[in-house]
Amino acid sequence: MLTTLLLAHNIPVSGSIIKQPKLAATLTQLGRKGHKGFYQGEVANNIISDLQKAGAAWTPQDLNDYKVIERPPIFFKYKGSSVTTTPPPSYGGVALHQALKAIERSNTSDITVKKSTPMNIKTEMPTNESEAFMSQISIIDQWGNKASVSLSMNMPFGSAFTSPTTGILLNNSLAKFTASPNSRSEIDVIEPGKRPQSYMTPTLIESSDSLTIIGASSGKHTSTTLLLTILNYVDNASASQKATLEAMGHNAQEQQQKHSDLQIVHSNRTKGRIEASSSPTGGGQAIVR
Repeated sequence: MLTTLLLAHNIPVSGSIIKQPKLAATLTQLGRKGHKGFYQGEVANNIISDLQKAGAAWTPQDLNDYKVIERPPIFFKYKGSSVTTTPPPSYGGVALHQALKAIERSNTSDITVKKSTPMNIKTEMPTNESEAFMSQISIIDQWGNKASVSLSMNMPFGSAFTSPTTGILLNNSLAKFTASPNSRSEIDVIEPGKRPQSYMTPTLIESSDSLTIIGASSGKHTSTTLLLTILNYVDNASASQKATLEAMGHNAQEQQQKHSDLQIVHSNRTKGRIEASSSPTGGGQAIVR
């Protein structure tokens, strides 16, 4: 993997162009032949050969047996807005759906900034940076086509192994399983053919006058990050709370939340305006053109 990203055996400087012709050829095959162009034929045989040379126990049958499953997204309404998000094996969409529906049904009339609200909160350990690594693409084009796409290697460089003949970097999702045969949940035990759980939760929020495309990479806190973002967007929670506090004589100042990576594209259909934002703590870009 390292040699693929080096230029003349040196770490490339910002702005350098890194060419990966073998990966380009593999992606061309995938684009032309689809599933068979990757999981069967020359590309599959080369991946298996490279892995076996490195000591792995993979066989061509392992790739041939893998099937890509297209699942319908989770779709629900929240206070007049339509929310489209990710189904299992990602549990982020399920968690987001349950949380927003619980909030929508809850009686929050007794919650006010004028007094404290009793809560029982357990402090969690900080998210490990490797858990939070996820590539996110939020995009809308001039014709109104939109997409929220999440890709995950689970670690910054996955398993840190690149197939030399194909340029494919292998991911590492074994962290989602347990190696203990005494696990309380059979779902968590490593077995052939199982699909790992995922934090990936690309989401679309649409109303009559706006569209927001959201994706976050915050590891196990991804659902929480999205929940807070949606509440601010749909309920305008931050603005209303700030106004109430200022009316009481307080000097309320907004604080930036440190998300690992939050990508947002917002389309205001009434004003014909599109805005994009990328969290400053991530390595992404926000571009409108």
